[in-house]
Amino acid sequence: METSKEIGKISEALSKVQGQLKPASYDLSNPHYKSKYASLASIMETCRPALSANGIAVIQGTSIDLETLRVNVTTLLTHVSGEWIKETLSIKPAMDSAQAIGSAISYGRRYCLSALVGIVSDDDDDGNLASGRPDVKPVLTTVKKTPVPTTATNAVAATANAPAATKTPVTNAVVPKTTTQATPVKTEAAVAPAKTEPVQPPSAQPEPTVTVAPKVETPTQQRIGKIREIFTLSAKLGHTPQDMKTEIAAILGWSAPLRESSQMTNDDLDKVLAVFNDALTAKSDLQQEAA
Repeated sequence: METSKEIGKISEALSKVQGQLKPASYDLSNPHYKSKYASLASIMETCRPALSANGIAVIQGTSIDLETLRVNVTTLLTHVSGEWIKETLSIKPAMDSAQAIGSAISYGRRYCLSALVGIVSDDDDDGNLASGRPDVKPVLTTVKKTPVPTTATNAVAATANAPAATKTPVTNAVVPKTTTQATPVKTEAAVAPAKTEPVQPPSAQPEPTVTVAPKVETPTQQRIGKIREIFTLSAKLGHTPQDMKTEIAAILGWSAPLRESSQMTNDDLDKVLAVFNDALTAKSDLQQEAA
């Protein structure tokens, strides 16, 4: 945390603010953690009237560290007396996407402001999109198989249950001998083979053409894309992170190396991109001539 040289007046004003604050309403829920939390809008609605009434303004800004690609969210409380208190929260998004970066920025703004003002904004961690969801283990189900009796088994059971044969008295008559051959018992499969349905040929009619509208990037997404391209071009040129910052400062005519991406305007980003692209093209031409 950073502060002005004196913080007596802003501390007194914050003490009054905290005495007037009510708990923020938990207007959102996190289905993955089964918890509720207060959105950024809810926190602002809770603290802004009390802060304004006591001469305190809230300023929040964001930047991206070019070396680690971490998102830095800075929250500044400034008093009418000129005194101020500032805190910066650094977050590493779990995914390299605009949605994950936006979630990390919103997460940092809520928590940084809540901590400085003294508001409890949730009852559990809801930053899973910024930090990664926990793995979900599959549920295994055991299926008990019931044996199916075969035809041979049915025949044996029928024989066992048949009534005993009636004995016939033996006379002195000559009985011709007959030869009895045992008939083999055929065992049939328990399950009949599944029928294979014939595959119908695809229709000769042409498939309809689907037109997808082009995705429109927001100014913030365009800025992030330019910063990443600068980082990639610098690596292809063989720059170290410190060399890149020094080169950018030289291109923009600064006396000191670049510290954070927030120092550059959109025009500055375009200028650096143009110089880095020209340098990479010249480097490629030299390599081709040497080959």
